[in-house]
Amino acid sequence: MDETTDREATPEALLEKMPAELRLLEWLSSRHGAVLGPAEAERALGGSKANWSPIMKRLAAAGYLEQTATPGRYAMGGRVFELGVGYLNTLSRQIAAAHGDLTLRVEFLQRVLTTLISAFPQPTAAASAEPEGQA
Repeated sequence: MDETTDREATPEALLEKMPAELRLLEWLSSRHGAVLGPAEAERALGGSKANWSPIMKRLAAAGYLEQTATPGRYAMGGRVFELGVGYLNTLSRQIAAAHGDLTLRVEFLQRVLTTLISAFPQPTAAASAEPEGQA
């Protein structure tokens, strides 16, 4: 494949050339909190349920997906978060090195964490209260 063509291609076009595992994780990550099974993967990404099922099982075994309480249904796994944290650490080190200032790294990571926390719904007082008899 011509390197120039790859550089000029859109992220979506490049994604279609990626292995099925990456396409699945990319699709799932763009749908925050989504849960899916082989049938949804087939509809969204093509292929067949018979192909997606073992892919999902492999990703779950490696920690990239987590099986939900419903058999055959998966959500994003913690290993994906670990990849993101690794990337943010690398990026923050580059920022600090470029500016010679460790406080910039700390500020960057604080902003990222604040953004992440604000992206999730906060529990209501009723939902966060301890069950009766658990005090």
